[in-house]
Amino acid sequence: MSAELRTWIEGTMHLLSTEEGGRETPAITTDGKYRPQLYVEDTDVSTSLFLYKVTGKEWLAPGESGEFVGALLSPQLVGDALQPNAKFKIREGRKVVGEVRIAKIWTTNEPI
Repeated sequence: MSAELRTWIEGTMHLLSTEEGGRETPAITTDGKYRPQLYVEDTDVSTSLFLYKVTGKEWLAPGESGEFVGALLSPQLVGDALQPNAKFKIREGRKVVGEVRIAKIWTTNEPI
C-alpha cells in the first residue's frame, strides 16, 4: 500500500503582528496542529495548509517572517492560482492573520 500523494509548497510566510490584527500567539510547527487557510485574493477560494516546519524555528510569532514548508490539503480548490511567486493571504476563519509567497511546489507520496 502506498502513501497518499500530497502537494507540498515552500516559500516565505509573514504573520501580522497582534497590533495589525494578527494572531495573539505563535504558529507552532512542532505539534502539527496549525492548519490555516490560504486565501486567493479577489475570489472566495481557499485551501487549507498543514504547516510542517519553519526553517530554524519551532514556531513563528506574530509580526515575524520565515521560510516554511507545508502541505496543501485540497490544492485543486485554488487551481491555476497555485504557482511559484503566487501570494496568498493566511486566514483563520474570516480573519486575515498573514501572507505567504510560494517559491516552490512539488507533489510526492514520500515523507518530507
